[in-house]
Parts: sequence; C-alpha cells; structure tokens
Amino acid sequence: MIFDYAWLQSFFKKKLPTPQKLADLLTNHGFETQSVGSVLDASIPPSRAGDCLSHLGLAREISAILNYRLNYSVAQKSLKPGKFDFQVSVIDPEQCPRYYLSFWSDVKVGNGPTEIADRLRKAGQRPINASVDLVNYIMLETGQPVHAFDADLIKGSIEVRPSRSGEIFISLENKRYRLPKDLLVIADQAGPLALAGVKGGKRAEVTQSTKNILIEAANFDYRTVRRTVRSLDLRTEASWRFENGLDPSWVDLAQRRIRDLGQSILKPDRIERVVDLYPHPSRDKNISFDLTWLRERLGIQITTKQTEKIFQKLGFGVQIVSNRKLRVKVPSWRIDVQAPEDLVEEVGRIYGYSQIKADPPRALLIPPKVNYQRLWQRLIKDFLVNFGLNETYQYSFLSERDLSLFGYDRELAIELSNPMSARYQFLRFSLLPNLLRAVGENAKRFNQVELFEMGRIFSTPDQEKLTLAGALIDPPAGSDKFYEIKGLIESLIRQLGITDAWFDGYQAQDYFGGSKTWHPNHRVEIKVGSAVVGFLGEIHPILADRLGFSESVFAFEIDLDQLLKFASEQQEYQPISPYPAVIRDLSVVIPQEESLERVIHLADLSGGNLVRDVDLIDVYQSDQLDKEKSLTLRIVYQSNEKNLSALEVGKLEQKIIKAFQQKGWHLRQSNNA
Repeated sequence: MIFDYAWLQSFFKKKLPTPQKLADLLTNHGFETQSVGSVLDASIPPSRAGDCLSHLGLAREISAILNYRLNYSVAQKSLKPGKFDFQVSVIDPEQCPRYYLSFWSDVKVGNGPTEIADRLRKAGQRPINASVDLVNYIMLETGQPVHAFDADLIKGSIEVRPSRSGEIFISLENKRYRLPKDLLVIADQAGPLALAGVKGGKRAEVTQSTKNILIEAANFDYRTVRRTVRSLDLRTEASWRFENGLDPSWVDLAQRRIRDLGQSILKPDRIERVVDLYPHPSRDKNISFDLTWLRERLGIQITTKQTEKIFQKLGFGVQIVSNRKLRVKVPSWRIDVQAPEDLVEEVGRIYGYSQIKADPPRALLIPPKVNYQRLWQRLIKDFLVNFGLNETYQYSFLSERDLSLFGYDRELAIELSNPMSARYQFLRFSLLPNLLRAVGENAKRFNQVELFEMGRIFSTPDQEKLTLAGALIDPPAGSDKFYEIKGLIESLIRQLGITDAWFDGYQAQDYFGGSKTWHPNHRVEIKVGSAVVGFLGEIHPILADRLGFSESVFAFEIDLDQLLKFASEQQEYQPISPYPAVIRDLSVVIPQEESLERVIHLADLSGGNLVRDVDLIDVYQSDQLDKEKSLTLRIVYQSNEKNLSALEVGKLEQKIIKAFQQKGWHLRQSNNA
C-alpha cells in the first residue's frame, strides 16, 4: 500500500526520521517498505491487513517502534438518533455483523479541500468531489471503507440481503452486472444500490446537485465479500480491506471521524444517526502470558517492565498477575493476535530482532540409526541407473490371463475382493509380467530397451517380499546379452559387499514367475552360499512371442529381502600375501549338462581358505567322451602366513578330487605347474 509521508507525520508532534530511514525501520520490524520520494510503499503482511491498511494503522506501528506519542483524536460523542420514515434491516447478521447509517441534510457538494485532494493523489486515488473525496479519505486514514448514497434517490426502505438470481446492478462506472443468487447487496424497493463491501451503484450516486446524503459504514464478513469478488471478478480498495477481515469497532470510529471532517467541508444542516445495527458486539481478548516461557522462546532475558511497556505501546492492556505471569488484554482490532505465541511475536518484533543475539543451540547431536534397508535400496537403484538402466513403476495387480500366460498356480495367487477391473484382479506374484509389457511398449519406439523395477510381490499364505527385476532387449547384442546381465548382477552383488555369490544352472527351478517364464536352457539361479536369492536368463520364446516380441528378451529377478541379509557396508581390507602362490591344474570329466559355475564353486568350497582362485582354462569334447566333457581348471593356492609345501598343497588337492568323485565326476589328468 502507498503511504504519504506527510500524512504519517501529521499523527506526531515529534519529527519522524527521513522517509528512507523510516522505511528501513519499518522493514526491520516486520513491514517490508521502500521509500520513493515523499511516499512509502509498504508491504502489509496478510495477518496485519485488518488494522494496518490505513495511515492510522501504520502510524500506530511507528508509534510503538519509535516510542512516539500518537497525536490523533476523534470526538467521542456519538451521533444523535433521528426519526425517519423508512426502515433499515439486515437479513443475516453473520454476513453483516454491523451496519451503521447516518443522515446528512442540505449538504453542499463541491470540490474537496486541496489538502485532502493532494493526500489522495499521493496515495494513488483520483479526487472527484467533496463527498466522494471525503469517504475515500476516511478509508485511507482509518482503514474502514465508507460509502455515500444520495438519500433522495432511494426508494423506500433499505435492506441488506442476498441478491436474487438475474437482478441487474449498474456500477458507478456504468458497468452492468447480472447478479447470481446469494451475493450480499444493499438494496431498496427498486433493487440493488451497492454490492456489499465491494462497489457502490450508479442509481444513488452523489453528485454536485445532491442535497441529502446517507453515509454508510458497515462491517461485512470476509467470506461473503470474497464470494462476491470471485463471482464478478471485481476487486476494489474496499473489498481488499473487507477480504482480510475488519474489526466492527472501526464502524463507529469512521462515522465519528467523517462527522468531524465533514461538517466544515459539506456544511450540512444536521447529522443524525439513522440506525446502528450491532446485535453481537465484539469484545477484547484476554490472554494469560508466561514470562519464563517468553524468555525461553526468544532466547533473551527481557524484564517484566520491558515486556509490559512493549504491550502498552501496542495498545494492549496489561495486568501483572505474578512475577512470571501477565494477563494481556488484546483490543478487538488486533484480530491477528489469538494465542500466547502471537504475543511472543509482537514482543520480539518491537524489541527488535536485530537486538537478539545469535545463540547456537547446545545439544547432543546423536546421529539417527541407519536404515540399512533404505540404504541398500538407494545404492542398488543408483548402481543400475549408472549402468544405463531406467527405473519404472508398474501397477501391483495382474489379470487371470497373466496367471495362465506365465504358468502360475492360481491357488497361490491373492485375489482382490473388489478389483477395479478384470486387468487388476490379483496382486502380482512377480514384477516381470508388467515389466515385460513396459519393455514391449518402449520397444515399439526404441531399438534398445533396458528397464528395472523395485517393488513388493505377494503370494499365499500372506507372503510378501521386496524384489528387484529387470528386463532388457537389445537385438544387436543377441545371445551375448545373457552374459552382459550376468556380469551386471555380479558387479551389483560385489557392490553390496557379498563375496560368496555364484551362479548355478544345474538344477535350475522356476524361482520367480511361473512354469512358462524362462527358457529351459538359458537360465541360472543366483546363489549366495547355498541360499537361492534370484534368477536370470532368457524369457521363454513362446512367452516372448505371445507378448509381442520378435527378438530375444533377457531378464532377472532377485529376492532383495533374502539378498540383503548377506549385504555388508563394511569392506575388510585384505593385504597382499608376501608368500608365493602355488598353481595346480586339474582336468575333471563331467556330464554335458553340468554347469561350469557349479564345478568352480565346488572346487573353491572344498579347498577352503587357502584356495585363492579357480579359473577355467580349457574345455575338451570328443566322440570318445560321448555325453561328457572335460574341464581343465587352474587352481591357485596361497597362504598369508607361510610358504605352502608340496605336501600341504597335495592334501588340499585331494580334498577337491574327493568332492568331485562324490558327485560322480572323475579326473582325466592332473598337471602340476
């Protein structure tokens, strides 16, 4: 709002600081203000709009901040009641808590005083005539909107009532409005005279030929005014004030103030009160205030006397109850002060935030307990994204067709009692069905699609687990994509601090999904020790075809609840052994269908801690071996404590051979290196 510096100075006998210094002072006490020449542009906080959208309101704040005495008085004598041949009524006092109307007879409406016109211009208003200038001046000074009607143009009684649908209202600017139902209006027997709290009408406009006027000062409920503003898209200076809420006590102040000014400007023969309808007068609030609590909140040792003085500056009444208790009487016009917390804010604001020294809190900083489940989940997601996969979120539901398509047992599926549709009839038993569909949709637009999802799957009886699934399609890579996924999972597991993970394809079972999910020859189990934690491989060609894929699709699904049991945040440093390694080669004959991973894992497990590495160096197949194949393994033995003798290495080698023989495998040859 724009404030005239000279107008503000008129409220004080003492000289105010310069406009720039005054603007800085107001800014430091809660009112962001800029100085532009001889005017101040102040940003009034919404909570203070009820009492500070006026020069008097801002002058009160300046008085409290500077401890200047406010030089402002209005005659306390109320207007005398008169006798009139028309009635005034308010239909709903909740929408209009107070309605005050005064009658001015035989007024002289000419040009307004130069001083008032100059102040209106500086505040952004256009002078019109003495009557209009006077009511605008009262609004800008006190914050209470006031309106003047030509009394001779009013037909019959006046009623504050809801509008009727289709009623026509013509504003002072000759703009025509067709009113909807239930907007609050001031009306006579001929129709609406004004939109309550928003705009006056053309029909009872005061002009220079007007002889008798009615001055209206009223209080309208902020919700009622907002409804009118939104409905008609019409916002005015008056509605701005009413929308933020005004104290009904301003009504009487405005009537007395306009009487004091208007007698010399409009020169009426008499001024009489027509009506002051105020069925439920507002009361001041009493708030119990704890001084110890105040000091704890502000962090300062402010005295009782200082606190009492600040409240008195703000116009609050103070009663000292005890050494630490006050009873504060808050005037009705401070509608923003409702609780002790509001009083703390007022004390801090007037005391000066700049005077409150920074005092860092003293407390034990106890780090929160690490939620490892969330930690690992974030690590896994970041890892996969960094490797080029995109995360996706799918519905947690599947259809009965999905159960059949993936070969899942319907009896183990959890059916919803009230599904949204047949597509969402069951809780998902695996992340793969919906994930594969997402890959299929994206494959229509992109050659390479690599998606993953982390979420929960469900099965009976009441089983729920967190899983991670990924699905990838990359036509140029072909079958090599299988080994790419395998390497990706190996790297992911190492990132989790798991060192004894391996892949087992010998007795691969349908771990996730149903019996029709995986290719029978291109799938492996993911194990940690002897525990199965997941599955990876190629999607069964028949299933891929039914899902609309023309290329091979590779996927993985991991039970994170199981895998994360083995995860470790701490990585133990293993020093390089100062002793030489001993290398031995073993050639073992195994069945054609046996997996390499299983053989390497068995050799590593059987040899114990002294086996540092097991690598495949040769695969031999011939007609003589028939349904078997020969694998040559290079095994590295090494100790951190001593040189290993040939005898010690031989004993370890015999343990590995014995483990092979227990599986029904036999040696083809053994070469030492």
